Formats: sequence, structure tokens, C-alpha cells
Amino acid sequence: MIINNNRPYVTDVFTPRKTDVNKNMYVERPELESELKQALLGTLHVLVYGESGNGKSWLCKKVLADIDTFYITANCANASRLDSLTEEIVNASIPSGTPTQNGYSIGNEGEIGIWDFLKSKLSLNKSFNLKMDEPLLAAFKKIRQLAKDKKAVIIIDNLEAIFNNKKTMTELADLIILLDDPRYAAYNIKFLIIGVPSGVLDYFSEIKSSVTVANRLQEISEVASLSKDQVNDLTNKGFIDLLKSDIDLGTFAKWQDHIYLATIGIAQRVHEYCLQLAYILEQNNWKGTIEDLQIADKKWLKQGMLKSYQVISSLMNERETKTGRRNQVLYALSKTNSRTISATQIEELVRAEFVNSTKGVILGISQIMASDLSGGSNPIIKRTSSKGADYEFVDPMYLMCLRVALRKDGERVFRNEI
Repeated sequence: MIINNNRPYVTDVFTPRKTDVNKNMYVERPELESELKQALLGTLHVLVYGESGNGKSWLCKKVLADIDTFYITANCANASRLDSLTEEIVNASIPSGTPTQNGYSIGNEGEIGIWDFLKSKLSLNKSFNLKMDEPLLAAFKKIRQLAKDKKAVIIIDNLEAIFNNKKTMTELADLIILLDDPRYAAYNIKFLIIGVPSGVLDYFSEIKSSVTVANRLQEISEVASLSKDQVNDLTNKGFIDLLKSDIDLGTFAKWQDHIYLATIGIAQRVHEYCLQLAYILEQNNWKGTIEDLQIADKKWLKQGMLKSYQVISSLMNERETKTGRRNQVLYALSKTNSRTISATQIEELVRAEFVNSTKGVILGISQIMASDLSGGSNPIIKRTSSKGADYEFVDPMYLMCLRVALRKDGERVFRNEI
């Protein structure tokens, strides 16, 4: 859809929750796409994993379109609600209201006569019940009818919704095995399983023999966050090529640096943040300034990360605290770039950022991380293992929120009010 000055609507450019692939804004991932294509054309079922929002669904749908494959999507969130993955696959394949034939009847009619003046009609009806296909088999038959001569795939999406449900995961394992049964294999349908959890093959090895399940699955490389260059490519397409923004190169480079820092390259979050910036641009007659980032930060915090913001606010020291050591730890966490975090690493960051208030002082970083930030009812970090000393964020949203919500003034840390 086109509006003034040959510009599309901003909601057609930055589409954080669009189900279908946004072809104009899709960021190519040649290595992942090639790996997934080869897996889909192979003989095994395929497993795709990565953090939420990293673009797994767009990647899969783009590659499926490239190899001209028919697919239907079964959502594990619905399977969890129904307590049956099979029922969700059937529902996704055969829409409700689809007529089905349960049987048939044959009727015969004739006349009998006692005398010529007295005749009566006699009818005879016989009813027969048809042996119906088992529901999953009927679903496979329907998929093959719709796919015709194309390859056919059932996407099992949002695996994380059932990953901790042993009953439904066992059902999935059984379905994977069942697809080798000649009755089902005849329809030549493959599973493409998409979700957040890693270690799925190990999980299946625990609940079923590794020979029976894991050997039927191929796991491709993790769908990770976008790189800095990929985020730059996406923002160039959106703001410059499509929206034709009036912004000088120096300012735009700072925009790109901040967008990548704030969103850590998670594709959905990049689209969310850029949408807020695009709204601001539209209000300012498409002229961009460095001050727009502060406005976008607050809008994004309020509309996309309010819950995370509230949790972090609850963890911060009161304003009158002399050193605000916990605040300094939170600020140091915002500067981390690795997936795992150690107390030693955070102490080094705290001492580097807050030299005057940390010189010659025991900081107690380990205690703050162990009790204040990973304990309680709203932890933002957790230990990577029960016996390990390292931590990771409970949700990447907390890292993103820290990066846009906190600011430093000398030795003190404050949060941006929204």
C-alpha cells in the first residue's frame, strides 16, 4: 500500500508480528537457508531451534517457498491446550465444518396386491456403516490431496509450549516413529519442528531409544540473532530505500549502532524498535535526528517491555542509597555481550565503570547476583547449571531493557522514566 511521496505505510515496512514473510524486509541468511534446504530435501525430519523472535518461522517459510513445498502448521500452544498434538494436526489439516460420510443406505420399493382393488406399497431400507480412516491417517490423506505432486511438510511450531510436558513430547516421539509405518509413509509427509529449546535430540534419547527417534531427526545450526551487518542491511532497506528518510549519514550510523545494541539483533525486536522510530519520522515529516532515539527508547519500553521494565525497577536501590551497588551491577550487566556471565566478569565491569566508588572496596558482587538478581520472585538471571558458577539471563528481554532503561551519571545509575 502506497501513500504520500511514494512511501509505503510504516506498518508494511516494519512488521514485528507478521505471520507471512515480509519479502521486502527479509534478511538473507545464505548458510542457514542452504543447510535447511538440504535437510528438507533429505530423508530425515528436520529440527530448527533458536531464541524466540530470531526469525525461525520466516526462515522456514522462505525456504519452503523456494523449494515449492506445500505445508500446514500445527501449533504446540494449541496442542498444549487440547492436551493432544495429534488432535491439533488433524484440526490444522481438516478445518472444522468439513463434511464427512459416516455410512450409506440402500432403499428398495415395490407393490404387493391382495386383490386388484387392494394394493399396498412396501419399502425396504438397508443401512451400512463405513469403516472410517483413523483421524491422523485422514489428515495425511487430506494434506496429500492439497499438496498434489508437491513435497508436503507439517510444521510443528512453538515446541517450547510442550517441551516440559512429558506426555505430549512422548506423543511427538511416537508420531515421528509412526511416519515410517507404511500406512502413513505412503503419503510422503515430513515433520519440520520449530522451537526455542536446544538439546531436543538429547531429550528424545532419554524418553525413547536414541535409535528410534533421534536417528530420524536432523537438527540444523541454531537460528541466532542477526549480525550487526544484517541489522544495518535491514535498517537501510526500511528507512532509506522504502521510507526515503531525510537523515544525514553520521546520524543514521548512530541510529544503526543503537538499534543493534538495544535489540541485540533479535529480528522481531529490531522490527519493533524500528517501527517506533518510523512513527516518529512520520510525525517529523521524515526528518531524522539523534534525539529521536531517546523518544523511541521510552516508547519501546512502555509498549514492548513494560513488564521487564517493572521487574528491573523493583530491583533497583532507592535513589538515596549512597553508592547504589546493586544499580551498578545492573548497569554492568547491560554491558555484557556473552551468553554466560560470571561474578568475576561483572566485578571487572563495575570497577571499570565506577572507579571512585569501588577503589579499595569489597563489592560483594557474588552475593548480589546470587540473592538479589537470581533469587526472589522476579529473577532476571539464573545459573547455567545447578552446580555451575556462571549465570545467563532468564530472558533476553531483560538485557534489552537494561540497555535502554539505564543511564549513568558519574558514579550513580538512574533509570529512564516512562
